[in-house]
Order: sequence, then C-alpha cells, then structure tokens
Amino acid sequence: MSSAIHARLRVNFFFVVALILLSSVSVADPLFDEPSYVFEIDVPVLCETADFNDDGNMDFLVTSCAPYALNTFLGEGDGTFSFFQQIIPFNIGTISVCKLNSDPYPDLVVGNGENEPTIQTYLGDGSGGFQLQEVITHYHYSVNTGDLNGDGYSDLLLPYNITSHFWIDVYLCDGNGSFIPDSSYEVENIGFSHLIFVPGDLNGDGFADVAFIPLTSYRIGILLGNGDGTLQEVYYTVSSYYYCEDFATIEEGDFNEDGFLDLVATAGNGYAKDLVSVNDGSGGFSTSDSLGNQMQFVVAEDFDLDGHIDLAGSHVSIRIFQGLGDGTFGGSIYYKEKSDGQLGVADFDNDGDMDLVRLNYGYPLYKDSVYVYLNNTIQLGIEDTPSAAMGAFPTLTNSENPVSGYADIILNLPVSSHCLVSIFDIHGRDVETILDRNLGVGEHVLSWDSGELPQGCYTVMLSTELGRVCTRFVKVD
Repeated sequence: MSSAIHARLRVNFFFVVALILLSSVSVADPLFDEPSYVFEIDVPVLCETADFNDDGNMDFLVTSCAPYALNTFLGEGDGTFSFFQQIIPFNIGTISVCKLNSDPYPDLVVGNGENEPTIQTYLGDGSGGFQLQEVITHYHYSVNTGDLNGDGYSDLLLPYNITSHFWIDVYLCDGNGSFIPDSSYEVENIGFSHLIFVPGDLNGDGFADVAFIPLTSYRIGILLGNGDGTLQEVYYTVSSYYYCEDFATIEEGDFNEDGFLDLVATAGNGYAKDLVSVNDGSGGFSTSDSLGNQMQFVVAEDFDLDGHIDLAGSHVSIRIFQGLGDGTFGGSIYYKEKSDGQLGVADFDNDGDMDLVRLNYGYPLYKDSVYVYLNNTIQLGIEDTPSAAMGAFPTLTNSENPVSGYADIILNLPVSSHCLVSIFDIHGRDVETILDRNLGVGEHVLSWDSGELPQGCYTVMLSTELGRVCTRFVKVD
C-alpha cells in the first residue's frame, strides 16, 4: 500500500452496517457511482489519503504543479469535502504520508524534484496544513517511509546512484520530526520510483522488510529487516517470465490468503504485463497471475467486501480486478473514464466500503481534475427481507475510539445461527478469530482484548448463515 499511513479514524461504535446476503451474490461487483465530487486543479500529480485534521473522517491530499501546492481535501464524512491549499516554492517529485512525532496528526516527507534534489519534512498542524521541519540534501528526490526499528516512527529510505552504482540510504527518525543518517546498501539498477517499503513481514521473523524491482530485470530485490533499523544483504528472487524495461508502481497485499504479504507490479508501458507475485513465506516469490498491460497505478483493497483483496488500476481507463483469494484475479470491471493519474483509496462517506479518488491530467479533451467515486457495494447487497429488516448486524462499542484495550462486540441475531467473528488487518489477512460457534436469537456481548494487535486499522466481520456484515475500528497503543 505503498508508504502512506492510515491515520486514526473515529468510528461511531453504534454505527449500523448493512447486511450483505451471501445467498444473493457469491461475489458482489463493486459499483462506483458517477463522480460524486469533482474539483478542477491544474496538473494534479500525486495523491495520498489520511485523516489530516484528526476529526474521524478520511481526507486526501493532492500535489499540483500550477501552482506548486499541497491541496488538502478535508472530508466531512458524507463524501463531500472542504478545500485547503498551501502554496510551496518547488515542484514535489515524490511524497509520503508518515508519522514523525508524538502528536496525532499525519506528517509528510516530500522530494523536491527541481534543481539540486532535496528531501523536506513537514509536520501536520491538525488543520490540514503543514509546517516545514527539516531539509535534507540528497542525490535524488525519491522518498519512501516506514518503521524499520519498531519505535512507532517512520524511517526514511532514499534510493540513488553514483557512477553506475546504485544504493539505498536509511535514515532513522528521532521522534521529533528529524532524521539521522544510519546505513547504506548497494543494490542493482533501481528505478527511483519503484522502491516499496513493506510494513509487514516477508519471511516470518516479525521484522519489517523492504522490496523493490530493479530496472531491466526479471527479479524482485529483497532486503530483510533486522528489527533495529538495519537491513540484511540484498538478495533477488525470480518473479517474472516476462521482460519489462520499467515497472510503474508496486503494491502489496495478501492475495492468496496464506498470511504472507504478496506483491503486484504494474508495467506502465505497452510491452510488459502487470504481474502478481505470491510469497512462499521465506521471502521468495513466484508469479501467480498476469493481468496484461492495463494499469499504470494500482491500489489494493477489498472493494466488494467478499473477504478477498481486489485491485483498482488506472491506465487510460479505470479497472477493478476482483481477487479470488488464491493469488489470481477474475475479469476486470471497466469504467470508461480517461485517467492516467494516480489513485487513492479510503472510506470517505463512512459507510463501511472503500471509495476511490483519481487524478486526471494530460488529456487534451478533458480538464485537469480530481474525481471522487463512492463505492455502493454495501447498498447493492441490501435485500428487502425479514432478516435484513430485523437488523441482523454487529455493532462495536467501547468508551472511545480508537481502541487500546478491551472492546465489547455486540451481535444482534434475528434467528439462531452459526456465527464466525473474525478480525482482518488492512491487508485483508485474518489475524484473529473471536468466535466460532452457534448462537441463539437476540443480543450477544463478546468482551474482546485488542492488546495483542499492533497499531492500525482493522475490520470486524461477522459471518452467519444469513449473510456477512462488517465494521471497522482503529487500534492504538
């Protein structure tokens, strides 16, 4: 999911989520409306999502080149936004949303793509604006962030080359918005925009790792983390039978549901194919699916709420590839929208399913604009049946949100049924089973200890003989 963090969400724990009947659809098609929100911006380039003002509603940020600016769209929680623009003195080449200090507001690391490359850190002020904190002079402006030493703050990975030698520098965050140079690792010819920080664990040792795709290569490069901010020596694993000169983006998710993070790489040109590579649990990868040349940018989420991670990609049009849970993907759903711009994903209207934001630029017949598409998957699954009318849904209650300790999960059943209550992480992995047995009619309260879960966004899913429902929460330490 690249390096963007998912900021804290405030979920109304008594929020009633819709019942999705498995008997009516085995795999629901995610349906996105016509754009519900359109905003014209000259030359929109990069997009990130987070709750920038900590109000419980998801926002998104777009960088632009005319003028150079950070354009923040502050969500109202119903799919509408207020707009905040911050002019900056340079063209942002890359951007990463991250956590650099102890306050609850998301921060930024950006790469200055003009003249002499610099890396700049900005601290979020809670209003949607950002304050410049530090300027780092470096060989290249590409930035990637993630927590390499487990201290809760985002560290910095900077790829660069000198006289045909290619390196990745690691800078560790000090917790006050600044970085300390730590170590360097020589690698093969790396595309500066094709490094991914994998916040999960590629080899089962519990430490965060790094993966990247070298240019003009058949392979994926892996640097396994030691958990203390250092990385092991790079190794390469075969990922592709198809030659590619330049992968455009790389994204992660547990596509075959074996508990290990897999990778999808988009080709970004007319010669190569978009490839899905599954992880064998030791950090080795093999190709599980080829999706043709249909995506330049890609995001991974469970858009149709069937429990499997899907892919949304943009390249001339928008396509949704529905995950089958085995590392492969079904036929794509095609949206006739001109788009070669980046995509962002978040639940902008607080209805429980994931929405899309896309950037459009470079097409003469279409204005440079930002579009928001609200996902109607949950509405599609609602049936006018006695069970739905009686309110067969789970609610999650606690004294506050985010959750840091015990939470009560309250199930209301209109009929007796076998119930499976599971917790899924943001990558779609089943991380804990809370309940797996028969329950009778009425209300049931499950006291659940969230203490073993790391910080992040999670989904509670109830599966019954009537259907499946889910809601989301955020865990903090």
